[in-house]
Amino acid sequence: MDQSRLEFLVTCIDIAVYKTITGSIQRIHGAVNYTSTTATAKAYIVRRKIDGIFLDMALEGAPELVQCIRRGSSNRHAVIFACAAPGEDAGKLLSSGVNFVLYKPLLADAVNEALNTSASMMEAERKRYLRHQLMVPVVIRRRENEQKAITSNISRGGMAVRCNDTYEPGSPVQFAFELPMGEVRGRGEVAWSSNEGFMGIKFYLLGDPEKKSLSNWLDQREAERR
Repeated sequence: MDQSRLEFLVTCIDIAVYKTITGSIQRIHGAVNYTSTTATAKAYIVRRKIDGIFLDMALEGAPELVQCIRRGSSNRHAVIFACAAPGEDAGKLLSSGVNFVLYKPLLADAVNEALNTSASMMEAERKRYLRHQLMVPVVIRRRENEQKAITSNISRGGMAVRCNDTYEPGSPVQFAFELPMGEVRGRGEVAWSSNEGFMGIKFYLLGDPEKKSLSNWLDQREAERR
């Protein structure tokens, strides 16, 4: 995937809706992915990081899919565009977790405006999630257990590590590792783990000095990419 492009998932069976959305996404040079059911959308979202999701609320399971996305991990902050029937309660949809309500028949101008308005939200989330390769020793503690591991990549929101013992998703951990900008210590939560000895750790508590060290290092890496 081209990391410079915003990536969208369109879930609908209405050809006119699909064509209008696709045209607007292509206008901003975004990547379009498509599913026709909420079940296939759910499976896709589990596997991939998505910036924006267009969802036809007429599909079976659409409200449940919104809740699934918001309760998930890597896509919980994705921007959700609800494609609703005329007269459908926008307030109810917004309170359920969607970010924008677009009424059918969709107008290209309305979709374009929603994309323009949401661009800063998507870019901020992408910056938080964008991972940089980094291999440094890291100490991970869980209760009385302590082990040494190696980071494989890191972002503003978390890191992936290779270790001897993996923990169940949801397990609270403490961690410490060194960056050129200074030491980073904090608390986190295991987001995922694999049988190959990898874990994803989500940061949820960093002190101000640690945030500064991490932010400075990531800013430098991102500047090098440009």
